[in-house]
Amino acid sequence: MPTLFEQNLHLNMQVAGPISTATIALSSFIGVFVGGAISDRWVRTNVKGRVYTSAMGTRYDGSCTSFLGLWLVLLVGDWWRLPLWLRSRLL
Repeated sequence: MPTLFEQNLHLNMQVAGPISTATIALSSFIGVFVGGAISDRWVRTNVKGRVYTSAMGTRYDGSCTSFLGLWLVLLVGDWWRLPLWLRSRLL
């Protein structure tokens, strides 16, 4: 993921490395609590609720991590390095 940030967003590796690490760590932290709450509620109505929640988490993990990574890049302040078409949609 740092290489992706470096090549596409033109960040140097000193910035891209910590951003990608923070992205994965933060999304994992949030996912544990949100997924746990969802599976606890779902298991009340369906015995396989925990299995289904794990399957959904695996399915949507990549897209959520990428989305969070994009927003972390924007928070760092390098939003002007994004392509113009993407910048206009985010503002």
